Amino acid sequence: MKLINFLSIVALLLSIGCSSYITKYYFEPTQGSKINLDLNGRYNYLFEAENFKIRLDPDADRFGFRIFNNSKENIYIVWNQIKVTNVTDIIELKDFKPTQKEDLIKDTVGNVIYSLTLVNPDSNYNDELPLEKFIAYKSNNETELDSLAALQIGKQILIQIPLMINSVVSEYKFPFEVVSYDVRRK
Repeated sequence: MKLINFLSIVALLLSIGCSSYITKYYFEPTQGSKINLDLNGRYNYLFEAENFKIRLDPDADRFGFRIFNNSKENIYIVWNQIKVTNVTDIIELKDFKPTQKEDLIKDTVGNVIYSLTLVNPDSNYNDELPLEKFIAYKSNNETELDSLAALQIGKQILIQIPLMINSVVSEYKFPFEVVSYDVRRK
């Protein structure tokens, strides 16, 4: 019985000493954006255009999105032109890859012009843009992470997702601001 108590105490001490913390950020669209709050499961923000809808789910480690193609035309996500910019600190992430199939359109020399994912008519596609190293997200030191996370309040993040419809590429911009955060034990 003493051995079991001793092992329980050792396990507890090890778990306390090896704690890891993550940050949960809360984002809101910046004033004047065309993004609406629309609580619907995971994707809480909605952008609507004539041919499609995009549901958005911003978080510290990833930016989730779901595109609903409600037209009769093919819509292509242009992956090699997607950008995520920390407007406040002028930091830009690009070169995203889809988690599902992509088609590469190359020029005559073999350079990639477009990296595309098809969203068929009357269907949807969802994916994520990994952002783990973009803003303070995880650490073994709770106090340090809390200090870093507090510096993110008010920062503006701009998500740019280019879509090709009828061979024309249009860039859709989604501006968000970090409004609050929680530091949680992982």
